[in-house]
Amino acid sequence: MEQEQFIITTDPAKKLVHVVMKGFWISETVFAYDREIRAAADRMAAAGHPRHELLALVDAREAGVQTGELIFAYRERFGAPARQPRRVATIVSSALFKRQVERIAIPNQRIFDNEVDAMRWLLSPDDRQEDLGPGDPPCNGAVHGPADR
Repeated sequence: MEQEQFIITTDPAKKLVHVVMKGFWISETVFAYDREIRAAADRMAAAGHPRHELLALVDAREAGVQTGELIFAYRERFGAPARQPRRVATIVSSALFKRQVERIAIPNQRIFDNEVDAMRWLLSPDDRQEDLGPGDPPCNGAVHGPADR
């Protein structure tokens, strides 16, 4: 589903929901996104993949810094454990936006600066950090990328 500020696609073979976020959002954008992400989760569930098994790749490199009110609205809608996929990899392009993403406080989320590392983490065999490989940083909300190695 494509809207002006987001694109949501699904890959049932990988249990993956891929989101591209763009531009500056308003509360109506969050509501539209909520409807579309629920529809994507419902399609994945119909394909045999319940929400708790899903992987989410959120590419927010084209999104700008958002208002505090918008971050609060987003956290209220998507911060609840029942709304969480198994893992969320969020890709950001700025330190300021990274801080905003951290404020949403999704516990099963890691923040990255590139898609290769984000996908490697998402598709790793299980949720234990030690499976990420030697030298990988702990899951502490830091931006992860090539400079971390």
